[in-house]
Amino acid sequence: MKHKKTGISKEAQDIFVEIVSNTQPIDKDRAVLKKQRRKTKDVVKTVDLHGFTLNEAIARVEREIKIARVNAVPYIRFVTGVGKHSDGISPVLFNGVSDFILEMGLDSEKEIGSLLVCLKK
Repeated sequence: MKHKKTGISKEAQDIFVEIVSNTQPIDKDRAVLKKQRRKTKDVVKTVDLHGFTLNEAIARVEREIKIARVNAVPYIRFVTGVGKHSDGISPVLFNGVSDFILEMGLDSEKEIGSLLVCLKK
């Protein structure tokens, strides 16, 4: 038997009610996600290097690492982009910043268009 206004069968309504009643409240899920985001934002500082020359980017990276160490920030993500505007074949900022971080003796994880640098020892 279908509902008069919606045209949905009783069986479909029952299935819907069963699914909805077996899920956690949305507010609880949002609270968990918000808490996880807050934790991530507390430990990862993000620095966008788009539009910088390589020399400007390296100076900024060095400055941000010094500041992060003073403030006990364990991770910094340097966003370089994938190199669409680089002259030549390889991405200038990504490779240059990556090499500089390696020269500083820091561990980094290469991501698409960014580098996640670990400052904690």
